[in-house]
Amino acid sequence: IHAIFHSLSAFEMPLEKLLEQVNRLICEGAAFSHFATLVCGKIYKNGEIELINAGHCLPIILKKYDIINIDSSSVPLGLFCNMQYKAQKIKIEKGESLILYTDGLSEARGKEDEEYGETRIVNFAKNHFEISPQEFINTLVDDVNEFIGNSKMNDDLTVMVIKKL
Repeated sequence: IHAIFHSLSAFEMPLEKLLEQVNRLICEGAAFSHFATLVCGKIYKNGEIELINAGHCLPIILKKYDIINIDSSSVPLGLFCNMQYKAQKIKIEKGESLILYTDGLSEARGKEDEEYGETRIVNFAKNHFEISPQEFINTLVDDVNEFIGNSKMNDDLTVMVIKKL
């Protein structure tokens, strides 16, 4: 998938067309049981973010007085060959952030088999608006580790925070 994106990015096509092409190539080249969820986006200097969420965990836009979840607007790549994808545009201002994460975070299980969950992620984000992206990630990972206690992580854990300075 990385190679497909890398190859097609040279054509500088609109985000929607890029995902349609990637999806078609995955459908044509992969086994039926293979698919990929992802968030694909472009960030512009003026703070505008163009995103397509293809069945992945909900990205979070962390604004000073609000949290915006970017709903999954499309199905994962590789399921249907002729899918059309629709980008959403959001503008972030100085100090606001885009938070992306894998399901290893939201599905991390605590001592009583409870999931860390999206609600806990959103509440964490609301309470840590002011800190730097690196501090946010470090503190979030510490919080997840405390939540799971002696349990083992069952999946990878990836978190990305992009903050407009």
